[in-house]
Amino acid sequence: MNFKTFGSSLQTVLLGLLAVCPLVTSIPAWSQGASGTEEPSVLSADNPAWVVSVAGGLAQGPSTLPLLVDLGGARSIQLNGAVALDRGQAISLSLARQFWGRESDNGERRYPLRLELEGLRTDVQRTQLALGVSTVGLSDQIDIEGIFANAMIRVVKTDHLQGWIGAGAGRIRQSTQDASAVLPGCACLAAAEGDGTVWRAKLRLEWIPDDGEDTDWALFLEGGYSKLPAMRSSAAVFPLSTYDKWGLWTLTGGVRLRF
Repeated sequence: MNFKTFGSSLQTVLLGLLAVCPLVTSIPAWSQGASGTEEPSVLSADNPAWVVSVAGGLAQGPSTLPLLVDLGGARSIQLNGAVALDRGQAISLSLARQFWGRESDNGERRYPLRLELEGLRTDVQRTQLALGVSTVGLSDQIDIEGIFANAMIRVVKTDHLQGWIGAGAGRIRQSTQDASAVLPGCACLAAAEGDGTVWRAKLRLEWIPDDGEDTDWALFLEGGYSKLPAMRSSAAVFPLSTYDKWGLWTLTGGVRLRF
């Protein structure tokens, strides 16, 4: 797991975002509503604030990931195969700015918006390879690292629960380890990698404790989905392995802090 690279990239981006906090907080924008009503001085779940979220949980891909192996040669011999996947782990860290929502006819503020920068680190286990007439077991993983810019809007609010939906886009990098040894004489599972710009959809449910909206913390459960790019052999030598695009689900739980 390349946590060092992920942590360094995430730290750089988050520090950059913190550096522009004064600019963001000085923007009047739409946060004061169409009527020009001033924001209340009491900190509540609706007021503009910085929000930090830390979460951990599970990651799940498809049950099988199609694989094409090009053996090269004058006739370019190709083998179709598939890698069986099992769930892995996911961790995320995000920094968001929550803005004041629009004002309704009765003076109530509605639909708070969060603009969020999220770092995501997951892995999905590889358990089996089926290639041609061969089937062998695997015991490694696909590592995924990503940084996303998301927008989330609150759609449900009760005394102790809030529901948020959102979407965003970002950069993802995924890689696999070299597992050529499982098929002697054929380097069909050489190390592979892939990266690209992907979108991400999210759904979050927050539980606010008995202190109500004035509390600065909450527990949450969050589900996410991203469509990941294809992966290809890192070395441009035959045999060349190409994995299809695939979807990644995450289910995490954590704590969010507001300040």
